[in-house]
Amino acid sequence: MEELLGSLSKFVIEHNIESRALEGARQWAESEDFEIDNSITKKFEFNFSAHKLCFKDENRSIVYIETYLNIMLDDEEIGYYCWVSDLSGEVIDDMLVITKNELKYC
Repeated sequence: MEELLGSLSKFVIEHNIESRALEGARQWAESEDFEIDNSITKKFEFNFSAHKLCFKDENRSIVYIETYLNIMLDDEEIGYYCWVSDLSGEVIDDMLVITKNELKYC
């Protein structure tokens, strides 16, 4: 198990997964398609939360890693961002979720 965890940690570093997830989160927040005003999203802070290895999923037939970032605004957690990458480091999906209802309609 230690060898597996070491390999996964090495993978995350070699493929710059955290920094790529951070860039993906920023792109989502700055997108014209995102429904929250840019004056608010510019204040978002993204903090690393977790990496999760998914090896059996009814919706995907591949092994993948989910990287989660908490979204903070004025020292309050308001949502999360998830970057999904395959084992070659390529992004296969991502999502930005706002959980604070007051911000969903800004």
